[in-house]
Amino acid sequence: MDAFLSNGNASAFIVRDTGDLLAAWGILHLRSPGATPQYNGSCEAANGSHTKNTNDQAALAGHPDHWTSKDLQQARMIRNRLGRWIPKIILMRAQADITAAIMTVMALLAGAVPTWGGERDGGGPAAQETVVRAANGEDSSPRQLERLVFLSHPYAWELQFARHPESAETYRWANFSAANLVAMERRVSSRWPQEIRKLGSKDALILNYFGGRPPDAELEKGPIAPLLRAAREHLGDRYLLLFGTQPRNEWGREIQRQLRERGYTYDPAMVLTESWGQSTEGCVVNFAAHFAEGMGLAKGFPMRYELTFPDAPFAMTGNFLERVALGDSDVSLYLSESKEGRSFAIFFPGVLRDGESNRYVELVVDPASVEFTNKKGEPVTVPREEGRFRVPLYVDGYGLPVYIWEKDIKAPALKAALAAARVSPRAPE
Repeated sequence: MDAFLSNGNASAFIVRDTGDLLAAWGILHLRSPGATPQYNGSCEAANGSHTKNTNDQAALAGHPDHWTSKDLQQARMIRNRLGRWIPKIILMRAQADITAAIMTVMALLAGAVPTWGGERDGGGPAAQETVVRAANGEDSSPRQLERLVFLSHPYAWELQFARHPESAETYRWANFSAANLVAMERRVSSRWPQEIRKLGSKDALILNYFGGRPPDAELEKGPIAPLLRAAREHLGDRYLLLFGTQPRNEWGREIQRQLRERGYTYDPAMVLTESWGQSTEGCVVNFAAHFAEGMGLAKGFPMRYELTFPDAPFAMTGNFLERVALGDSDVSLYLSESKEGRSFAIFFPGVLRDGESNRYVELVVDPASVEFTNKKGEPVTVPREEGRFRVPLYVDGYGLPVYIWEKDIKAPALKAALAAARVSPRAPE
């Protein structure tokens, strides 16, 4: 259960006591700055700023809008009644099952069903289970996650044109109109809610939203609404919704912190990882690789390429073939085929440190058998030294990603040559 507590004047009694209770149960709660409890009047006093303080603090802490205004007012009513009718020594010292029973009774007296926190942006059955386990005195030690899925900037094209419909008529990317882009994107995005519902009971989803905190209507009725509903209903508190992130290692540490506060942990050496979203060459790999460094994931979040949407026009219309991990490194090779049947490939790093100098893969292949392009299909020059091409591991934002195309070589031979590439060593930290 996620709880956001406003601390204002006389209501500070309720906030303090409820916060102590939640802390004892190991439940995430955010407390907005406010008054120290004083015996100066009704528990209703100075409570008008409750919603604003709570929402402000929630947004600052990266958990925006876990509760609706209705939820907040309901919680306020319940806590006020608790503050008036239940001696504070009971709230602070009683066994968890007694306090849980009191909370339930008071909720019924308030004419409302207890909310279990985060019902819109997380929470749900899994969060309720945490409260029940704590109330029953069961083990509340961190639960081990077995798989982490990173989903970056879902529905980016569709959201862009929904937010700026005036641009849809004239926008062009390569030969594609806005309608073309959205239609192709939906071939991938329609699968995300289905894949979320396939995740297991020890899997968690990290959802990196496209931009800052949007209006509620975008989350409730926009393109992402079915995905959020699937995550909320199927995963409960095992999904994080992040707004306004940057590709920085510190965000990986923030994800770790949020998972710990929800009672989850993972073994960086054992947990399975994967990434979805868009764009393939940019925000998926860029954000995932930086977050992975902060999370201690040595191999990063390898892409499930078929669940990503690329920027390269030829990749949009092509067919993905397979991913090949390069030895014991964090780098992966992604092989595809164009609609004309021509093979192409790209290398991506799994981990990026803040400010890290660029890395390379060194490739031995006949120069006459391959050619290199950027994501627009324009030729690029790749340096060749001592018989080896040095292909930069660029991601969007740090350089133009390099695609490798077959020219006079069959697909199996191209795969063998690329899979044998050597990854340049990382600079010491």
